[in-house]
Amino acid sequence: VSAEELKKVLAEKRRKYKDMPVEELLFGIVNNQAGRRIAAKAAEKYGDLSQKEAEEVAAALAETAKDYRMTITGTLGFDNAQATRGGVPLSETNGDFSSVFAPNVYFAGEILDCDGACGGYNLQWAYSSACTAGKSMFGNDGEKQ
Repeated sequence: VSAEELKKVLAEKRRKYKDMPVEELLFGIVNNQAGRRIAAKAAEKYGDLSQKEAEEVAAALAETAKDYRMTITGTLGFDNAQATRGGVPLSETNGDFSSVFAPNVYFAGEILDCDGACGGYNLQWAYSSACTAGKSMFGNDGEKQ
């Protein structure tokens, strides 16, 4: 997202939620902890933003966010993962998610080696692949094929 687009979104959010703390304006746009750090950096450079106009707050946060750098040191590990890689390769399934190697065996969702970005894509994949596999197994009328 460009700095101008970010400014526009932040200014609109600031006008709509006037009492929202400045450090929360970036929530939903970036990780909450990163948002707090960006807001703190902006306050160091621009001073207390809490009483400033929406456009000024938005400009300060957007500029700081676009210039902000952080070092990624690791992850929270498998137990906290929203999605992981691995599973049955899609190349080992037919278009209906039946196994290429074993008749009447179907796969869906997380058992398949397919993952997407956060934001509901993995849930949609699980639902869509399950619907496709289910319709292949039972047909649209619910009768076993």
